[in-house]
Amino acid sequence: MPFDNAIYQGSWILMNLVFVSHVVYYKNYNTVIEILKKQKIYLVLFVLLCLVMAISNALNTDVLGPKSWKIIVYFVLRFALIFLALCYFIKIYNFSEKFILYSCIIGVCFLVSAGLYEIITNYQNIFFYKNSRYGLEGFLRNRNGFGLMIGIGFTIILFYLKNTAFKAVLLSIFALLIIFSFSRSAWVASSAATLFYVAINIKKFKKEYFYFALLFCFGVLVLYYFSDSLQHRFSTLVQGNSSHRFGIWQYSYEMFLKQPFFGWGIDSFRFVPNAPYLTNPNYSAPHNMIMELLYSTGSLGFIAFMGLNLAIFIHLVKTKNTKVIGFFIFAFVVCQFDYGLFNTKELLSYVTVFCFIGLKDRIIA
Repeated sequence: MPFDNAIYQGSWILMNLVFVSHVVYYKNYNTVIEILKKQKIYLVLFVLLCLVMAISNALNTDVLGPKSWKIIVYFVLRFALIFLALCYFIKIYNFSEKFILYSCIIGVCFLVSAGLYEIITNYQNIFFYKNSRYGLEGFLRNRNGFGLMIGIGFTIILFYLKNTAFKAVLLSIFALLIIFSFSRSAWVASSAATLFYVAINIKKFKKEYFYFALLFCFGVLVLYYFSDSLQHRFSTLVQGNSSHRFGIWQYSYEMFLKQPFFGWGIDSFRFVPNAPYLTNPNYSAPHNMIMELLYSTGSLGFIAFMGLNLAIFIHLVKTKNTKVIGFFIFAFVVCQFDYGLFNTKELLSYVTVFCFIGLKDRIIA
């Protein structure tokens, strides 16, 4: 599970080693070739994206960060090769996707335990501090990171667990932790996923679900009335306080216009002359997936990546896989405020898993 720790760093490496060793030992090269042929359109677009990333770096060697080339290598090994490994093993062993989903839920529930403990031991700062400085962080040392992970768990539970009292309780706990992480991106992304879920399932809802939703909303209003910190954070959202993101996005777009085809290279945001990071260390990235794509890889990288997304989306629509679409709605929205395409390894690991779940029928067929 991608929790930004040493176990995760070692696990994806071991998984790749197991995959490669299994292919070599059993000489299953034809199986791998068959999988690649079935995923040909996605493979071509992904290779094109990586090629643009490499060209972008080669054209901007004087402003690259120390990890610029490493990020490209990890982008392939940590996501593309893991995706291929999952496809390979489901082809060989035909395992159930429920194993992966339940593992994700159990893993995020581990983070929930830390959030609940933090609320109990630090409730005065969490609820009653005059501003929203003390958001929940759990084990992650960052409230936005905690909100992201809990939001991922919330979305998986929302779309994949059956409608039972247990699901309602879990969603309530996750929603509470998302709220008091004070991560506005997690608020908005979780709300977007929820609205999509309601829209596609509204005819199936029983009146008990609406009563529970009203009860939960009433509880949130009570918390809002008593919590100074929640009022402060919510006011920054409705007032359009972007925490300087509007300025960062404008700068990113202006820099894209200067090099519109290949951009400035991967992980170059902090090293280009006059970068916002030089005056404020908090401005270390565009904080927007689209702006990061345009800034780092230009229009060609943007076209390759969005083409890959469009191809996957078309397949999901054709197969009516609304559950995976719901997860991608969460991921897409949250990436417009806090996260990027190349460095957010935790979120991208989940995206890789759900790409596999959404496309696995092409492998099994």
